[in-house]
Amino acid sequence: MIGPQNLSIALPFVLLIFWMVFVVQLIFSLFGVSLPLNPFKRRQVKLSLSQSIFLNGIFGYSAGMFLFTTSLEYFDWKLNGASPDHLTFGRIVLNASLWLAFGFVFGCMAYALQKKGQEPSRPPA
Repeated sequence: MIGPQNLSIALPFVLLIFWMVFVVQLIFSLFGVSLPLNPFKRRQVKLSLSQSIFLNGIFGYSAGMFLFTTSLEYFDWKLNGASPDHLTFGRIVLNASLWLAFGFVFGCMAYALQKKGQEPSRPPA
């Protein structure tokens, strides 16, 4: 039988998968970037630096991780009766700003890796 402890872990994962597969697909479509539905085939899409930062970093990574961590703490509080100290306004703002910073770095790294893959290999001189 599925108990509250299992649900408090499973529900945030379901939200994260839903975010990564469907919501990110919709956001990318609004910005004019066509993505395959399979998240593992999305690496083949070539993006500019600003697209990579905002779409891959902010919307794809940061927002997904913020949603995951916040929902994990919320469901842990509601279903397991944990202390609600983790869901203060200041903590949520701190988490959001940290995930935004990590998303910016992630978007820059994704762009750098994409550009590295685009360069033609040169024969040794």
